[in-house]
Amino acid sequence: MEQRITPAWKDAAVLGLAAGLISSVVYYFKIYMFLRGSGDLPLTLLELVLLFGTLFWFSKRRAALYGDEGYSYGRNMSYILMAMVFAGIIYGVAQYFLVNYIFPEYLEATLATT
Repeated sequence: MEQRITPAWKDAAVLGLAAGLISSVVYYFKIYMFLRGSGDLPLTLLELVLLFGTLFWFSKRRAALYGDEGYSYGRNMSYILMAMVFAGIIYGVAQYFLVNYIFPEYLEATLATT
């Protein structure tokens, strides 16, 4: 049975949702650790591993749908670009709420350290 190729924007939205949620959750903990005086290097490394792993897994899954037709570099880059636009929107909204409503003291603490 032949697999049907789903629209790129639909898969990109799912990847963007996953990447945006990963970044938002990690950002929450980074702010929390910053306000408590801790370093955030382990969280940054964890975020990089999770994001690259998620990108790799989704891209590999998307490329497998094309089979013999092939999946070009340009097609993959446009897919990742669409996904990152979705992720950026989710991350931006989360960052707005985190900085303005959940951790309003974060901006003052950041300005005090610079």
